[in-house]
Amino acid sequence: MSSRQESRRVVIAEDCNEFRLLRVAGGDESLADWLDGYLAPEGIDVADYRSRLRALGEGWSFDAPADRAELLAAVADAEVVLTEREPIDAELIAAAPHLKRIVKFGSDLRNIDRDAAAEAWVEVVAAPRMTTSHVADHVLMLTLVLLRRFTQDARLRHGDPTPPPLAPGVAVEAGAHPPTVFNWSGTHGLRALRGRRLAIVGVGETGRAVIQRARAFDMEVGYWSRNRDPELEAATGAVFVERDALAEWADVVSLHVPYAAALKHFVDRDFLQALGPDGVLINCARGLLVDFDAVVEALQGGAIAGAGLDVFPQEPYPLSAELDALPNLVTTPHLAAADRWAILEDVELTFAALGAADGTGQ
Repeated sequence: MSSRQESRRVVIAEDCNEFRLLRVAGGDESLADWLDGYLAPEGIDVADYRSRLRALGEGWSFDAPADRAELLAAVADAEVVLTEREPIDAELIAAAPHLKRIVKFGSDLRNIDRDAAAEAWVEVVAAPRMTTSHVADHVLMLTLVLLRRFTQDARLRHGDPTPPPLAPGVAVEAGAHPPTVFNWSGTHGLRALRGRRLAIVGVGETGRAVIQRARAFDMEVGYWSRNRDPELEAATGAVFVERDALAEWADVVSLHVPYAAALKHFVDRDFLQALGPDGVLINCARGLLVDFDAVVEALQGGAIAGAGLDVFPQEPYPLSAELDALPNLVTTPHLAAADRWAILEDVELTFAALGAADGTGQ
């Protein structure tokens, strides 16, 4: 390995699990205890996972400033900056006279001032991530399960010991297929995705991936975010819906905003009442965006048709027998983004982007 490769240094603009894994790959021993705890829920062999990380990170080093002031100081001699959500703006670019490239974890480049980067001859590179696809797939899976009522017929959930009877006088010839019995469980209220209104709350990278999939199902898509996005509307056909009209407009609401105190209980009793008895709520973002008790009450009282929740007010969440018995509540244990091996795929893709930008590969 050349001395140039040995000195490949990256300044990380913020803290997240994926970036911590990059730091472990680069030899940061301060994260050893964190890695043990991070891998524990899936029983992953820490030594194996660490060895895979270190193989990826050979020749790389990572600086992780604690705040914006430290970040501005750290980029003074940096050639590469890696970011997810932290703004890489004109101020930061001006503070980094040696900066050659900005690598974005994900494909949504809106937090990067690309005009300022172009003026400074700084390359901007996107590192696509698989976990975004996993979450978007999960949202559509939960939506389908609820609209198709896969969990709401006891005979489908637990099996029916009594087979459906044949019509009187019907005999089955040897070797022939037995007569089919259409909807033998008597399930009703099945709904298609086509024509349903899906409201996306937050149109970052994951929200946009959900819109793409929903349009493939011929759903009508609306969205709410703090800022209207005419380019998104032109590209996808999504319509902007005001926050106070969102629940009444939608058949299905899916949340895709990061948590902030101002968004606590974005979905409350009034929201659920407006969503109505045919409405479905999907939350694969953060648990406190939703008033969980209000959702349970709405499900029990028929105020909404169903809810698919991957996140909870606290995690792990102790699901009671009462909640487990709700046929219109589908829960998953915060795994929409798949497992920690899938997140390792994101680390691989990030290193590939760093290597491609550097012109050295892996």
